[in-house]
Amino acid sequence: MKKIKVLDCTCRDGGYYNSWNFKIDEINQYLFSCSKSGIDIVEIGFVFPLGKEYGIFAYSQKKLFSKLQIPKNLDICVMINAKDFYEKKNGHQIKKIFLNSKISPFKIVRIAINFNEFNYGQKITKDLKQLGYKIGFNLMQSHNKKINEIAYVGKEITKWRTVDYLYFADSIGCMDPNYINYFCKTLKRYWKKDIGIHAHNNKSFALINTLEAINSGATMVDSTMLGMGRGAGNTCTENLLIELEKRKFNYKPKHLANTLPYFQLLKNKYNWGPNYYYHFSAANNIHPTYIQKILTSNKYSNNFINKIIENLTQQKTDIFKEDYLNNQIYKIKDDEGNFEAKNYLKGKKILIVGSGDSGNIELKKVEEFIKKYKPTVISLNINPYIKNKYIDFYLSCFDFRVFFEISEILKKNKPVIIPLNRFKNNLKFNLKKEKIINYGLIVKEKSFKSYSNHCEIDKPLALTYALAFCKIANPKKISFAFIDGYKDDIKENKYLSQIISKFQKQMNSKINFVTKSILN
Repeated sequence: MKKIKVLDCTCRDGGYYNSWNFKIDEINQYLFSCSKSGIDIVEIGFVFPLGKEYGIFAYSQKKLFSKLQIPKNLDICVMINAKDFYEKKNGHQIKKIFLNSKISPFKIVRIAINFNEFNYGQKITKDLKQLGYKIGFNLMQSHNKKINEIAYVGKEITKWRTVDYLYFADSIGCMDPNYINYFCKTLKRYWKKDIGIHAHNNKSFALINTLEAINSGATMVDSTMLGMGRGAGNTCTENLLIELEKRKFNYKPKHLANTLPYFQLLKNKYNWGPNYYYHFSAANNIHPTYIQKILTSNKYSNNFINKIIENLTQQKTDIFKEDYLNNQIYKIKDDEGNFEAKNYLKGKKILIVGSGDSGNIELKKVEEFIKKYKPTVISLNINPYIKNKYIDFYLSCFDFRVFFEISEILKKNKPVIIPLNRFKNNLKFNLKKEKIINYGLIVKEKSFKSYSNHCEIDKPLALTYALAFCKIANPKKISFAFIDGYKDDIKENKYLSQIISKFQKQMNSKINFVTKSILN
């Protein structure tokens, strides 16, 4: 029987859901369980360029390994994105980031690179090989490849003499067993070392495709606990080991029993796995990260999601670009509005209220603040905490919220700050002119500018729009309440913190947080 190796990459691929924030004690249990079950390699995380956006499993630095208890029979590897090293001018230098493998806590480095850009990875493999690492080369976007394309890649990478394991990844999740068989058998003619597969579960084919790859000559197979991974997820490790044990491979899935409950809690929270949208994306060559971003935002109705996805099918979207997704979600006509907002709030004290969970605890504090300081209160969308009598203005700008909340807002009989031209053709309500402050909004990348009758911002979020309005309306002082930030979205918190910082710098005034906030 041929030898295969199972590589569990939960801490790396699963991090796309929890921003690589795993509990150390749970991961130590996971490592022990992997060891006992016979798993050969654990991919412990990425090596991203250092930053503060993600948890420690995104960087795989000394700080992480000092906390891990790694069984001696487990090989540890990490992954890098090739673009981090070749896309920018001069790139990040391998030899400045990686130690010699003899003194490194991991001995294998895998390189993720698009199939059509594989040649850019040659120098990276050379530098890592000189440091003594075994090299896995993961060809992303390996779907729909012709024989001559596969042959060329196999022959060229063979010439490098640096790669130990050549993987193909079903990045879109659109492969089926027939294609797996075809790809493996074609590649085997031109690549004589180990072949690996990294399957995605958009069509619920991940396990079937992985087993077919083994039957067709693959010797390295990826999987994750409960399938935790980007988009619809991956081959489930526990199910793969069951099938391999049945086929007389030396794996013992029963030893995973003590680690699976932790990942079940994560699955309950993040809800990865195949569904209609992921299957549709795979069938239409849409990168699954588009679907993941839309679904995990929890902002959109099913009808709105369907409209976004329909727009995505009209373009080439097999490579994920966040700016393109934002353009689809926020697709609007330029709207300059007709309300002259300059100095409209001059000299006033403003309280902007959100709907964060702090409202459950600090409502009384905020009501006392309003009674004492008598600020002009602007509510971002419908507010579940503050009584209408305390609110002076409602503000809304995001189309989904406007369509579903505008009728309730208008019942409050208070002025509404809204970029009306974006919605007036789609709203069937009697919008009385005296109740509408039509301050325009234009979406423009990396912009935060305010004009007398409109603003330019890069995302039509209510808080960003409110600050842009206040910037031109020129109040004396601004306070926040119930604007908590996001518990599990470091990237969005970073964005909002940058907007707040820009506002404070441009206005030369510090915002007062009345309630607790991650953004403070």
